[in-house]
Amino acid sequence: MVGAMQDISQQVTALARQQQAEQLKFVTDSSFTAIGLYSIVRDPLTGDVIDLRYELVNQMAERMTGKTSEELVGNTMLTIFPGIGLSGVWLQYKELAQTGIPLRYQNHYVYEGYDLWYEVQGIRNGEWVVLSFLDITELKKTQLQFETLNQDLLRSNENLQQFAYIASHDLQEPLRKIQSFGDILKSNFSDELGKGVDYLERMQAAAARMSILIKDLLNYSRLSTYHDKLAAVSLSTVVARVIDDLDLSIQETKAIIETDALPTILGDESQLQQLFQNLLSNALKFHKPNVTPFIRVTSQKIAATDLPPTIKPAQWSSAYYRIRISDNGIGFDEQYLNRIFQAFQRLHTRSQYAGTGIGLAICEKVAKNHGGDITAFSHPGEGATFEIYLPVA
Repeated sequence: MVGAMQDISQQVTALARQQQAEQLKFVTDSSFTAIGLYSIVRDPLTGDVIDLRYELVNQMAERMTGKTSEELVGNTMLTIFPGIGLSGVWLQYKELAQTGIPLRYQNHYVYEGYDLWYEVQGIRNGEWVVLSFLDITELKKTQLQFETLNQDLLRSNENLQQFAYIASHDLQEPLRKIQSFGDILKSNFSDELGKGVDYLERMQAAAARMSILIKDLLNYSRLSTYHDKLAAVSLSTVVARVIDDLDLSIQETKAIIETDALPTILGDESQLQQLFQNLLSNALKFHKPNVTPFIRVTSQKIAATDLPPTIKPAQWSSAYYRIRISDNGIGFDEQYLNRIFQAFQRLHTRSQYAGTGIGLAICEKVAKNHGGDITAFSHPGEGATFEIYLPVA
Protein backbone atom coordinates (compact mmCIF):
# COMPACT_ATOMS: atom_id res chain seq x y z
CA MET A 1 0.00 0.00 0.00
CA VAL A 2 2.80 2.41 0.87
CA GLY A 3 4.76 1.55 -2.29
CA ALA A 4 1.72 2.19 -4.49
CA MET A 5 1.25 5.59 -2.91
CA GLN A 6 4.89 6.44 -3.64
CA ASP A 7 4.50 5.53 -7.32
CA ILE A 8 1.39 7.72 -7.67
CA SER A 9 3.15 10.63 -5.98
CA GLN A 10 5.99 10.46 -8.50
CA GLN A 11 3.51 10.38 -11.37
CA VAL A 12 1.65 13.39 -9.98
CA THR A 13 4.92 15.29 -9.60
CA ALA A 14 5.98 14.41 -13.13
CA LEU A 15 2.58 15.42 -14.47
CA ALA A 16 2.75 18.75 -12.63
CA ARG A 17 6.18 19.42 -14.05
CA GLN A 18 4.95 18.57 -17.52
CA GLN A 19 2.00 20.94 -17.11
CA GLN A 20 4.31 23.69 -15.87
CA ALA A 21 6.60 23.12 -18.85
CA GLU A 22 3.64 23.26 -21.22
CA GLN A 23 2.38 26.47 -19.58
CA LEU A 24 5.86 28.02 -19.83
CA LYS A 25 6.06 26.97 -23.48
CA PHE A 26 2.64 28.53 -24.15
CA VAL A 27 3.65 31.80 -22.50
CA THR A 28 6.98 32.06 -24.30
CA ASP A 29 5.46 31.09 -27.65
CA SER A 30 2.93 33.91 -27.24
CA SER A 31 5.72 36.47 -26.98
CA PHE A 32 6.86 38.66 -29.88
CA THR A 33 10.35 38.44 -28.38
CA ALA A 34 12.66 35.56 -29.29
CA ILE A 35 13.61 33.77 -26.03
CA GLY A 36 16.22 31.10 -25.43
CA LEU A 37 17.16 29.21 -22.26
CA TYR A 38 20.73 27.92 -22.22
CA SER A 39 22.85 25.82 -19.90
CA ILE A 40 26.43 26.94 -19.46
CA VAL A 41 29.09 24.62 -20.90
CA ARG A 42 32.41 24.88 -19.07
CA ASP A 43 35.90 23.55 -19.66
CA PRO A 44 36.18 20.61 -17.23
CA LEU A 45 39.76 21.53 -16.36
CA THR A 46 39.67 25.32 -16.05
CA GLY A 47 35.98 25.94 -15.44
CA ASP A 48 35.97 28.64 -18.11
CA VAL A 49 32.82 29.14 -20.19
CA ILE A 50 33.33 27.57 -23.62
CA ASP A 51 29.78 27.37 -24.99
CA LEU A 52 26.04 27.65 -24.30
CA ARG A 53 23.68 24.72 -24.82
CA TYR A 54 20.12 25.27 -26.02
CA GLU A 55 17.62 23.91 -23.48
CA LEU A 56 14.45 25.73 -24.51
CA VAL A 57 13.46 28.08 -27.34
CA ASN A 58 10.14 29.69 -28.22
CA GLN A 59 8.54 29.92 -31.65
CA MET A 60 9.87 33.44 -32.26
CA ALA A 61 13.42 32.15 -31.65
CA GLU A 62 12.79 29.42 -34.23
CA ARG A 63 11.71 32.06 -36.76
CA MET A 64 14.68 34.26 -35.96
CA THR A 65 17.25 31.48 -36.36
CA GLY A 66 15.46 29.68 -39.19
CA LYS A 67 15.79 26.41 -37.25
CA THR A 68 13.31 24.22 -35.36
CA SER A 69 13.49 23.56 -31.63
CA GLU A 70 14.45 19.95 -32.45
CA GLU A 71 17.49 21.24 -34.33
CA LEU A 72 18.46 23.61 -31.54
CA VAL A 73 17.67 21.97 -28.19
CA GLY A 74 20.52 19.77 -27.01
CA ASN A 75 23.05 21.38 -29.32
CA THR A 76 25.41 24.20 -28.44
CA MET A 77 25.40 27.72 -29.85
CA LEU A 78 28.87 27.47 -31.40
CA THR A 79 27.98 24.15 -33.01
CA ILE A 80 24.87 25.57 -34.68
CA PHE A 81 26.39 28.99 -35.45
CA PRO A 82 30.17 28.55 -35.59
CA GLY A 83 30.58 31.92 -37.28
CA ILE A 84 29.75 33.90 -34.14
CA GLY A 85 32.68 32.40 -32.24
CA LEU A 86 35.00 34.99 -33.74
CA SER A 87 32.61 37.90 -33.25
CA GLY A 88 32.05 40.37 -30.47
CA VAL A 89 28.58 38.90 -29.98
CA TRP A 90 29.92 35.66 -28.54
CA LEU A 91 32.34 37.53 -26.30
CA GLN A 92 29.39 39.41 -24.76
CA TYR A 93 27.46 36.16 -24.17
CA LYS A 94 30.57 34.57 -22.69
CA GLU A 95 31.13 37.52 -20.34
CA LEU A 96 27.49 37.32 -19.19
CA ALA A 97 27.85 33.60 -18.43
CA GLN A 98 31.22 34.15 -16.75
CA THR A 99 30.41 37.21 -14.60
CA GLY A 100 26.63 37.21 -14.24
CA ILE A 101 26.48 40.92 -15.12
CA PRO A 102 23.14 41.53 -16.95
CA LEU A 103 23.45 42.24 -20.65
CA ARG A 104 21.57 44.75 -22.80
CA TYR A 105 22.55 46.16 -26.19
CA GLN A 106 21.43 46.61 -29.80
CA ASN A 107 22.84 44.28 -32.43
CA HIS A 108 22.93 44.66 -36.21
CA TYR A 109 22.52 41.08 -37.44
CA VAL A 110 23.79 40.48 -40.99
CA TYR A 111 24.06 36.76 -41.77
CA GLU A 112 23.18 34.56 -44.74
CA GLY A 113 20.91 37.12 -46.41
CA TYR A 114 19.43 38.49 -43.17
CA ASP A 115 19.78 42.20 -42.37
CA LEU A 116 18.07 42.77 -39.04
CA TRP A 117 18.36 44.82 -35.86
CA TYR A 118 17.70 43.31 -32.43
CA GLU A 119 17.60 44.59 -28.89
CA VAL A 120 19.33 41.86 -26.90
CA GLN A 121 18.92 41.30 -23.16
CA GLY A 122 20.48 38.57 -21.07
CA ILE A 123 20.58 37.37 -17.46
CA ARG A 124 22.31 34.49 -15.65
CA ASN A 125 20.79 32.39 -12.88
CA GLY A 126 23.20 29.84 -11.52
CA GLU A 127 24.36 27.70 -14.43
CA TRP A 128 21.56 28.93 -16.68
CA VAL A 129 21.44 31.86 -19.08
CA VAL A 130 18.33 33.46 -20.60
CA LEU A 131 18.70 35.56 -23.75
CA SER A 132 15.90 37.55 -25.38
CA PHE A 133 15.95 39.16 -28.82
CA LEU A 134 13.39 41.83 -29.76
CA ASP A 135 13.20 42.65 -33.47
CA ILE A 136 13.57 46.44 -33.78
CA THR A 137 14.41 46.47 -37.49
CA GLU A 138 11.52 48.73 -38.55
CA LEU A 139 12.14 51.07 -35.62
CA LYS A 140 15.84 51.24 -36.50
CA LYS A 141 15.09 51.88 -40.17
CA THR A 142 12.79 54.74 -39.17
CA GLN A 143 15.47 56.10 -36.82
CA LEU A 144 18.11 55.93 -39.56
CA GLN A 145 15.74 57.63 -42.01
CA PHE A 146 15.10 60.33 -39.42
CA GLU A 147 18.84 60.83 -38.93
CA THR A 148 19.29 61.09 -42.71
CA LEU A 149 16.48 63.63 -42.94
CA ASN A 150 17.99 65.53 -40.03
CA GLN A 151 21.33 65.67 -41.83
CA ASP A 152 19.52 66.91 -44.95
CA LEU A 153 17.81 69.55 -42.83
CA LEU A 154 21.13 70.65 -41.36
CA ARG A 155 22.55 70.99 -44.87
CA SER A 156 19.49 72.99 -45.91
CA ASN A 157 19.94 75.25 -42.91
CA GLU A 158 23.57 75.77 -43.84
CA ASN A 159 22.46 76.70 -47.37
CA LEU A 160 19.96 79.16 -45.90
CA GLN A 161 22.67 80.69 -43.75
CA GLN A 162 24.86 81.08 -46.83
CA PHE A 163 21.94 82.72 -48.62
CA ALA A 164 21.44 85.05 -45.65
CA TYR A 165 25.07 86.09 -45.88
CA ILE A 166 24.78 86.73 -49.63
CA ALA A 167 21.52 88.63 -49.15
CA SER A 168 22.96 90.85 -46.44
CA HIS A 169 26.18 91.65 -48.29
CA ASP A 170 26.42 90.85 -52.00
CA LEU A 171 22.82 91.75 -52.93
CA GLN A 172 22.55 94.88 -50.82
CA GLU A 173 25.75 96.44 -52.15
CA PRO A 174 24.57 96.96 -55.78
CA LEU A 175 21.27 98.36 -54.49
CA ARG A 176 23.15 100.90 -52.38
CA LYS A 177 25.14 101.91 -55.46
CA ILE A 178 21.94 102.31 -57.52
CA GLN A 179 20.47 104.62 -54.88
CA SER A 180 23.76 106.48 -54.40
CA PHE A 181 24.31 107.08 -58.13
CA GLY A 182 20.66 108.09 -58.41
CA ASP A 183 21.19 110.76 -55.77
CA ILE A 184 24.26 112.03 -57.66
CA LEU A 185 22.34 112.15 -60.95
CA LYS A 186 19.46 114.09 -59.36
CA SER A 187 21.80 116.52 -57.62
CA ASN A 188 24.10 117.25 -60.54
CA PHE A 189 22.12 116.56 -63.71
CA SER A 190 18.46 117.21 -62.86
CA ASP A 191 18.23 120.00 -65.48
CA GLU A 192 19.63 117.80 -68.23
CA LEU A 193 17.44 114.85 -67.26
CA GLY A 194 14.19 116.79 -67.47
CA LYS A 195 11.32 114.28 -67.43
CA GLY A 196 13.91 111.56 -66.79
CA VAL A 197 13.98 112.61 -63.15
CA ASP A 198 10.62 110.90 -62.68
CA TYR A 199 12.02 107.62 -64.03
CA LEU A 200 15.07 108.03 -61.86
CA GLU A 201 12.93 108.46 -58.76
CA ARG A 202 10.90 105.39 -59.68
CA MET A 203 14.13 103.43 -60.08
CA GLN A 204 15.31 104.54 -56.66
CA ALA A 205 11.96 103.71 -55.09
CA ALA A 206 12.10 100.22 -56.64
CA ALA A 207 15.65 99.77 -55.33
CA ALA A 208 14.51 100.85 -51.85
CA ARG A 209 11.63 98.33 -51.94
CA MET A 210 14.05 95.64 -53.08
CA SER A 211 16.37 96.48 -50.19
CA ILE A 212 13.50 96.15 -47.70
CA LEU A 213 12.42 92.87 -49.30
CA ILE A 214 15.94 91.46 -49.00
CA LYS A 215 16.09 92.47 -45.34
CA ASP A 216 12.73 90.76 -44.71
CA LEU A 217 13.92 87.63 -46.52
CA LEU A 218 17.06 87.71 -44.43
CA ASN A 219 15.01 87.90 -41.22
CA TYR A 220 12.75 85.06 -42.38
CA SER A 221 15.68 82.82 -43.36
CA ARG A 222 17.28 83.40 -39.96
CA LEU A 223 14.06 82.24 -38.31
CA SER A 224 14.14 79.09 -40.45
CA THR A 225 17.59 78.25 -39.09
CA TYR A 226 16.41 78.85 -35.51
CA HIS A 227 18.19 77.05 -32.68
CA ASP A 228 16.95 77.12 -29.12
CA LYS A 229 18.54 80.08 -27.33
CA LEU A 230 15.98 80.45 -24.61
CA ALA A 231 16.05 82.85 -21.68
CA ALA A 232 13.45 84.46 -19.45
CA VAL A 233 11.82 87.23 -21.48
CA SER A 234 9.34 89.75 -20.10
CA LEU A 235 6.72 90.31 -22.79
CA SER A 236 5.72 93.54 -21.04
CA THR A 237 9.26 94.83 -21.56
CA VAL A 238 9.29 93.66 -25.19
CA VAL A 239 5.98 95.37 -25.99
CA ALA A 240 7.06 98.57 -24.21
CA ARG A 241 10.23 98.66 -26.32
CA VAL A 242 8.24 98.09 -29.53
CA ILE A 243 5.83 100.90 -28.62
CA ASP A 244 8.81 103.17 -28.05
CA ASP A 245 10.24 102.23 -31.47
CA LEU A 246 6.88 103.00 -33.10
CA ASP A 247 6.57 106.37 -31.36
CA LEU A 248 6.66 108.39 -34.60
CA SER A 249 3.84 106.37 -36.19
CA ILE A 250 1.85 106.56 -32.96
CA GLN A 251 2.17 110.35 -32.89
CA GLU A 252 1.29 110.69 -36.58
CA THR A 253 -1.88 108.62 -36.21
CA LYS A 254 -2.63 109.81 -32.63
CA ALA A 255 -3.05 106.13 -31.75
CA ILE A 256 -4.01 104.93 -28.28
CA ILE A 257 -2.36 101.70 -27.13
CA GLU A 258 -3.39 99.97 -23.91
CA THR A 259 -1.52 96.95 -22.54
CA ASP A 260 -2.25 94.59 -19.68
CA ALA A 261 0.50 93.09 -17.55
CA LEU A 262 2.03 90.44 -19.80
CA PRO A 263 3.77 87.23 -18.68
CA THR A 264 7.43 86.35 -18.64
CA ILE A 265 8.20 83.35 -20.84
CA LEU A 266 11.19 81.32 -21.99
CA GLY A 267 12.07 82.60 -25.42
CA ASP A 268 14.30 84.46 -27.84
CA GLU A 269 13.92 88.17 -27.10
CA SER A 270 14.89 89.41 -30.58
CA GLN A 271 12.39 87.09 -32.26
CA LEU A 272 9.60 88.05 -29.88
CA GLN A 273 10.35 91.71 -30.59
CA GLN A 274 9.92 90.99 -34.33
CA LEU A 275 6.59 89.33 -33.57
CA PHE A 276 5.11 92.27 -31.67
CA GLN A 277 6.77 94.83 -33.95
CA ASN A 278 4.99 93.35 -36.97
CA LEU A 279 1.61 92.99 -35.26
CA LEU A 280 1.56 96.46 -33.70
CA SER A 281 2.90 98.20 -36.81
CA ASN A 282 0.20 96.44 -38.86
CA ALA A 283 -2.45 97.64 -36.41
CA LEU A 284 -1.18 101.19 -36.92
CA LYS A 285 -0.81 100.85 -40.68
CA PHE A 286 -4.27 99.42 -41.39
CA HIS A 287 -6.26 102.01 -39.44
CA LYS A 288 -9.46 103.59 -40.72
CA PRO A 289 -9.16 107.05 -42.28
CA ASN A 290 -10.09 109.86 -39.90
CA VAL A 291 -10.50 107.41 -37.00
CA THR A 292 -8.12 107.38 -34.04
CA PRO A 293 -6.48 103.94 -33.89
CA PHE A 294 -7.21 102.09 -30.66
CA ILE A 295 -5.05 99.04 -29.94
CA ARG A 296 -5.35 96.79 -26.90
CA VAL A 297 -2.89 94.08 -25.82
CA THR A 298 -4.19 91.56 -23.27
CA SER A 299 -3.04 88.27 -21.77
CA GLN A 300 -4.78 85.26 -20.27
CA LYS A 301 -3.57 81.86 -19.06
CA ILE A 302 -5.72 79.00 -20.37
CA ALA A 303 -5.69 75.21 -20.11
CA ALA A 304 -4.70 73.12 -23.12
CA THR A 305 -8.25 71.76 -23.20
CA ASP A 306 -9.52 75.29 -23.91
CA LEU A 307 -7.42 75.81 -27.04
CA PRO A 308 -9.48 76.58 -30.16
CA PRO A 309 -9.63 73.57 -32.52
CA THR A 310 -7.78 75.49 -35.23
CA ILE A 311 -4.76 76.06 -32.99
CA LYS A 312 -2.00 73.47 -33.43
CA PRO A 313 0.87 74.37 -31.06
CA ALA A 314 4.33 73.17 -32.05
CA GLN A 315 4.89 72.03 -28.46
CA TRP A 316 2.42 70.39 -26.08
CA SER A 317 1.87 72.00 -22.70
CA SER A 318 -0.80 71.64 -20.03
CA ALA A 319 -1.39 75.41 -20.19
CA TYR A 320 -0.80 78.29 -22.61
CA TYR A 321 -0.64 82.07 -22.52
CA ARG A 322 -3.10 83.65 -24.93
CA ILE A 323 -1.86 87.09 -25.99
CA ARG A 324 -4.48 89.15 -27.83
CA ILE A 325 -3.78 92.22 -29.95
CA SER A 326 -7.03 93.90 -30.97
CA ASP A 327 -7.54 97.02 -33.07
CA ASN A 328 -10.37 99.07 -34.57
CA GLY A 329 -8.85 99.21 -38.05
CA ILE A 330 -10.11 98.26 -41.50
CA GLY A 331 -10.13 94.52 -40.73
CA PHE A 332 -10.15 91.79 -43.37
CA ASP A 333 -12.34 88.97 -44.68
CA GLU A 334 -11.70 85.75 -42.72
CA GLN A 335 -11.83 83.71 -45.92
CA TYR A 336 -8.26 84.96 -46.42
CA LEU A 337 -7.11 83.87 -42.94
CA ASN A 338 -4.72 81.14 -44.12
CA ARG A 339 -3.40 83.36 -46.88
CA ILE A 340 -2.30 86.22 -44.64
CA PHE A 341 0.27 84.04 -42.83
CA GLN A 342 1.95 83.00 -46.09
CA ALA A 343 5.05 84.84 -47.28
CA PHE A 344 4.51 87.54 -49.96
CA GLN A 345 0.71 87.31 -49.72
CA ARG A 346 -0.99 90.70 -49.68
CA LEU A 347 -4.67 91.61 -49.37
CA HIS A 348 -4.02 95.18 -50.55
CA THR A 349 -2.00 96.73 -53.35
CA ARG A 350 1.36 98.35 -52.66
CA SER A 351 -0.08 101.71 -53.67
CA GLN A 352 -2.63 101.41 -50.84
CA TYR A 353 -0.33 100.12 -48.09
CA ALA A 354 3.45 99.73 -48.11
CA GLY A 355 5.12 96.46 -47.18
CA THR A 356 6.56 93.24 -48.56
CA GLY A 357 3.85 90.83 -47.38
CA ILE A 358 6.22 88.79 -45.23
CA GLY A 359 5.54 90.28 -41.78
CA LEU A 360 2.78 87.87 -40.71
CA ALA A 361 4.74 84.90 -42.06
CA ILE A 362 7.52 85.97 -39.69
CA CYS A 363 4.97 86.20 -36.85
CA GLU A 364 3.80 82.64 -37.47
CA LYS A 365 7.37 81.36 -37.65
CA VAL A 366 8.26 83.04 -34.34
CA ALA A 367 5.16 81.60 -32.65
CA LYS A 368 6.01 78.11 -33.95
CA ASN A 369 9.66 78.48 -32.91
CA HIS A 370 8.43 79.12 -29.37
CA GLY A 371 6.21 76.03 -29.34
CA GLY A 372 3.01 77.99 -29.97
CA ASP A 373 0.71 79.12 -32.74
CA ILE A 374 -1.09 82.21 -34.01
CA THR A 375 -4.49 82.96 -35.51
CA ALA A 376 -6.73 85.94 -36.19
CA PHE A 377 -10.38 87.01 -36.22
CA SER A 378 -11.82 89.86 -38.26
CA HIS A 379 -14.58 91.28 -40.42
CA PRO A 380 -14.13 94.03 -43.00
CA GLY A 381 -14.50 97.43 -41.36
CA GLU A 382 -14.67 95.98 -37.84
CA GLY A 383 -11.03 95.77 -36.84
CA ALA A 384 -8.93 92.65 -36.29
CA THR A 385 -7.83 90.52 -33.35
CA PHE A 386 -4.65 88.48 -33.48
CA GLU A 387 -4.20 85.73 -30.89
CA ILE A 388 -0.80 84.27 -30.04
CA TYR A 389 -0.65 81.05 -28.00
CA LEU A 390 2.62 80.34 -26.18
CA PRO A 391 3.25 77.37 -23.84
CA VAL A 392 3.59 78.01 -20.13
CA ALA A 393 7.03 76.77 -19.06
